[in-house]
Amino acid sequence: MDELDKRLADVTAQQSDFSRWLADYLVKSNKTGALEESLNAFAYAMYSTDTTNSEYLNNVSKLEELGLQSTAKNLVFQGILTKYSPDLSTFYTSYPQFAQYQYVLEQVIQDGTHRRSQAEEQLATDLCRTGGAACWRWIAVVALRHQLAVPSTICSPRCHDLETLLTPAELP
Repeated sequence: MDELDKRLADVTAQQSDFSRWLADYLVKSNKTGALEESLNAFAYAMYSTDTTNSEYLNNVSKLEELGLQSTAKNLVFQGILTKYSPDLSTFYTSYPQFAQYQYVLEQVIQDGTHRRSQAEEQLATDLCRTGGAACWRWIAVVALRHQLAVPSTICSPRCHDLETLLTPAELP
């Protein structure tokens, strides 16, 4: 995580060679993401074998907190990628091994156009920390009121039908 922070802070210093910065960041981000997913899977597996063990639960909580930090880093990356999007054609030419993932980076940029304000992001983060069910209900209300689809990366499988999460009073 610290290495990703350094790379995100270093983007302005690397402005002259955004392609090199992006290639390096993507490699480090993928390694960090894979490690985070492995640790989460292990922590949840350990906790599922003994739900009375508070140490296991604390490990799950710590990893969930790291996940929130990862989400914040992804938002910063999204902003950087959007800012430097005109340089992406040079990036794909310089690093052809990433060309097959062009649609992923384009999706990151497109998702950035549907971003919430910083205050809304903080509220969503706080809700996720204190009450997952409340968070999903808030996302459902916002999505339904604005007639938006909720990306599967934000919404768990349990809220595939947003209207089932809400009481009649909450429906728009």
